[in-house]
Amino acid sequence: MMLINHKKTIITTLFLIITPLIIAYYAMGLNHSDISSPFVYDGLDDIWQFTLTKVLKETGWILSNPYLGAPEIASWHYHSAAQTSALHSIIMLVMSPFFDSAITLQQTYYILNFPLISITSYWACRLLSISRLPAVSAALLFAFCTYRFNFLIYSFLANYFTIPLVMVSIIWIIQGKFDTLLTSTSLLTTVKSLFRNKFFLLGLIFITLTSLADGYYAFFSLLLFGCAGAIRFAVGGWKQPKILIPAIIYISTLVAISLLIQLPLYQYKKTHHDEFFQNNVADPVLIKHPYEAEVYSSSLKLLLSPNPQHHISALGNIGSRMVDTTNAARRIDRFAIVPLGIVGSALLLLSFTLLIAPQLRYALFTDNHTIAQHEKNSIGLGDSLLAIIFLVFLTSISGGIGTLVALIFPSIRAYERFPIFMVFALLLIGALMVSLALKTYRRTSFISAALILITTAGIYDQIPKNVAFRSPNIQPQVTAESAFVNDLESKLPKGAMVYQYPYSQYLTDNKYYGWGSFAHIRLYLFSHNIHWSNGGSKNSPADDWNQRISKLPINELLSEVRALDFKAFVVDRTVIKGNEYTDLKRILHQQHIDLVEESSEQLAYALLPPNNFTVTYSKDYKAIDNITITSSPDSSVYPELINIKNLEKFLAHNNAGFPLRINRAQHPNIFEDLNIVQKGSGDFAIPLTDLKATLACTQADEQKRITMDLTNDNLFNLTLGQGLLPISIGVHIKSKDGTMLLWDSGYRIPVNSILKPGEKKQLVFDLKNYSAANQYRGDPTNSLQFELVQDGNSWFPSVSCTSSL
Repeated sequence: MMLINHKKTIITTLFLIITPLIIAYYAMGLNHSDISSPFVYDGLDDIWQFTLTKVLKETGWILSNPYLGAPEIASWHYHSAAQTSALHSIIMLVMSPFFDSAITLQQTYYILNFPLISITSYWACRLLSISRLPAVSAALLFAFCTYRFNFLIYSFLANYFTIPLVMVSIIWIIQGKFDTLLTSTSLLTTVKSLFRNKFFLLGLIFITLTSLADGYYAFFSLLLFGCAGAIRFAVGGWKQPKILIPAIIYISTLVAISLLIQLPLYQYKKTHHDEFFQNNVADPVLIKHPYEAEVYSSSLKLLLSPNPQHHISALGNIGSRMVDTTNAARRIDRFAIVPLGIVGSALLLLSFTLLIAPQLRYALFTDNHTIAQHEKNSIGLGDSLLAIIFLVFLTSISGGIGTLVALIFPSIRAYERFPIFMVFALLLIGALMVSLALKTYRRTSFISAALILITTAGIYDQIPKNVAFRSPNIQPQVTAESAFVNDLESKLPKGAMVYQYPYSQYLTDNKYYGWGSFAHIRLYLFSHNIHWSNGGSKNSPADDWNQRISKLPINELLSEVRALDFKAFVVDRTVIKGNEYTDLKRILHQQHIDLVEESSEQLAYALLPPNNFTVTYSKDYKAIDNITITSSPDSSVYPELINIKNLEKFLAHNNAGFPLRINRAQHPNIFEDLNIVQKGSGDFAIPLTDLKATLACTQADEQKRITMDLTNDNLFNLTLGQGLLPISIGVHIKSKDGTMLLWDSGYRIPVNSILKPGEKKQLVFDLKNYSAANQYRGDPTNSLQFELVQDGNSWFPSVSCTSSL
């Protein structure tokens, strides 16, 4: 008999490996496209995840990337998801020697998780005494949840093979599986007996794996363990506290490992305080708010909604309508992250029925002998699963328990992911009922055939019809970008720094890429030793430097990057287009720098000629420590932290030969103070008394246009139309006697430029574009008052002029 069972186990295991791979092969469209081609390539989190996988393969871990964030190394400690998903990184690191491409490595791991999830799900079912056939059914259905396809770009969320395992540990606690080991009056003896029990130790292993697999899944497991502990307390723990010991050990283990895996993040945050707290104020974009748990929550309607991409168009239309009517009441659109599908929805409704109909629950689960019947505090598997389903549902829905938890702990917000635990509990409910039916009824062949049919239909129902689709633009784009990078890399020395234009930071609302985009670092995926400028950590010294110089005119920006020995300049023509690209190309040509354009007109690069000077920055990139001049200067364009006039005076009176090294400590007057340079950048509030400028108006011409001259009388640059607190010219309307008729309608004269000290900028105001003035134009004595304003800070009445309306 043992030999027969062993053979059945081997056959079942092989079936659970081969069958999911075959289904996944066709479901993912691998019969039409190669696995080396990205499933998704839209410039968002897909690029971020591929980047993590690539640096993992190249360096052995994911927190620091020596190929991004030039002129320094990019540290990505601010995004905890990658570190708290360490288990997946470890597995891919072991796999990495067998793959040349990070894209192929990550996507192969995704495909391999179909059988991996199937096997762990099957094992979990068997540990809970589910019969073999319903266990296989639950395993396959869980491996092909729509949730997996919704998150296929990630190496962690979609690969949830530890969830079935930790669910076993949770169920064992609810059932009181270890109560018979808690008979001793000695605490030490009780703990020893637990650690001698193979099932208790197995539960600890499951918890460890989940703690290492994903921070969200670890937290959701913690909530379920808390629920399990509360149930044990209610059924007898308040009288016999020792029956709570297994739950306490499991919870303590989960918390300890979760905190330990985050220790590198805490240490980095402690030693890099300014990156997270600028001027001792937390960066607002890194703060998570309690209301976000409401945004990222689910609902009964979303859980039950069919996938809008369902193979059956009628069901897809119903799903679209359910999602659309949900979003009509939301400011931020969401979709069903974890749609239950037809099987899951039916089991959820059945579970609700069982919760409100005790007699039916008793009739269905009365033969459940999965726990010791002599233990009066024991809870059956069916009741344990119903408790889990009910808690997950109440926690994940809008306005549910999760939103209450977020009032205290807002770091976890995406409770819409929690129902993946409920899906497995629902499948266990179904598998349990089938197991009992197979034991009770004689016509097992009919039950088995029905189960096979339901499983097949359920898998078909859960796989979206568009998951096999690949945008026809992906492979040509990847091929072109790979060829472009290879061509550039062949012309550069190893480790060369390449400046990427335009600069972007995914945690800012960049005007070219928008918020949350990683498209600006995608070229890294195809390089081997180029050190790219984009991709630095927000608020890090080097990224602040990149952000600062990105606002400079192109000729000055080039001076900055060449002074740090950047070897090439790459232009992303997908966002730099039309006249902007033409102007950029013209300016580069004027400096005898020509762009090499990629054939699809998506990218271009220029090799930067050697500079006749280089600079060395301080560690925080807020000052230049020295400048080294190698030959007689042939250009007056220097980095903005160099005082050009003082440098030229020094060179004119200095007879020393070249190379000449000038240190800030010895010649401080040659080096500018960053605080003064940045004062008018638009990122900092300028005190009312500190801004000195002149605004002069001319009368309107026949076309109703008013010309005005703005002169910068400050010792610092005045940046117009940029930054968090942009500086521009606003308009008021006054009567003849000076009465204010209209104070600031919100109109700003469009301008985007930098005025250096002493420079003058001519601005043009077109009355035809100022509709707010229409109702006041009947009185010729009314006038327009133009005034300098820094939005979010102050108006500057000393910098103003008037013109007739």
